[in-house]
This record gives sequence, C-alpha cells and structure tokens, in this order.
Amino acid sequence: METMIDITPKDPIPEPSVGPLHQECGKEGLIVCDREKIKGEQGVSLDELVGIFTRMGRDVEEIGVANAFSLAERAVSVIEDAKPLLKKMI
Repeated sequence: METMIDITPKDPIPEPSVGPLHQECGKEGLIVCDREKIKGEQGVSLDELVGIFTRMGRDVEEIGVANAFSLAERAVSVIEDAKPLLKKMI
C-alpha cells in the first residue's frame, strides 16, 4: 500500500522568517520543523475504493446491461456501502 499525504496550504501562503532547522522554528508555527510531528487524520483508502468499484464492475458483468432495474438496485447497495468513504472525500 502506498502512503499519500495531502496538505492544503493557507491562502495566501505565509512567508516564514526562519528555516526548518532554526531553533525558533517551532515558535513561529508556519512550517514543519526538523524532527517535528504534525497531527493528521486518515482519509479515504484508495484500496477500499478500488475494491468497491471492482465489485460494481463484476455485478455489471453478472447482471448484463439489459437488466437495468436489477443493476440499479445493486448499484444503490454498493453506494450505501461506500457512503462513509465518499463522505470523507467531500
């Protein structure tokens, strides 16, 4: 599994007066300093999304396009399962 980090900068991007190795870096609080940790939150798992869409693709093959009503019911079921992940994306 690949780790992905998404950092959204402030707008406008601030200009730090010291670099990440400077002793006063942490006090300024504008950049991540040397050996500093930042708190984050887990986002959407791309592996889980791929699994959901793979299941949906298999369902389409199994049902056939002609049976649209049944396909729609299964799609709704898959979307319901994916709602927690989709809400994290928004």
